[in-house]
Amino acid sequence: MILGAGGAARALSVELAKRGAGHITIVNRSRKRGEELTEHLKSVIGASACYEAWESSYKVPEGTDMLINATSIGLYPDPNIPDIDYDTLTDRVIVCDIIPNPLHTKFLARAQECGCRTFDGFSMLVNQAAVSFKLWTGLNAPIEVMREALKSTSV
Repeated sequence: MILGAGGAARALSVELAKRGAGHITIVNRSRKRGEELTEHLKSVIGASACYEAWESSYKVPEGTDMLINATSIGLYPDPNIPDIDYDTLTDRVIVCDIIPNPLHTKFLARAQECGCRTFDGFSMLVNQAAVSFKLWTGLNAPIEVMREALKSTSV
């Protein structure tokens, strides 16, 4: 399940589909963008996908195994968290947040309170930068140096 239907949601959902995700649900406030992404996943990628409207506090369906925040909600200085019903999260749900700053988002903190295993956007950003560094220079990226530099700029 992916919250959002922008560029990050598109990249993540396509990659998940290519790697064999059984079903992808796109949850988005804009019906048009959500349906467009869902149709792309189904027609171009051949994935099982559906769109669900995000009109109020979204209830995470039973059986969801992964929930990804692919919105900008919570990106510094925004103190908000995605509007979901946190009582519907269980310890069986892996929760990911693409937000790299702050390092540990309020969204991930709430998910951990629900017993969820979490992954942050900080590592994703460092790894994306490392791949770009390798593509541009042909050299392996100094990942630890990059990680420390990014930490020093995070709030």
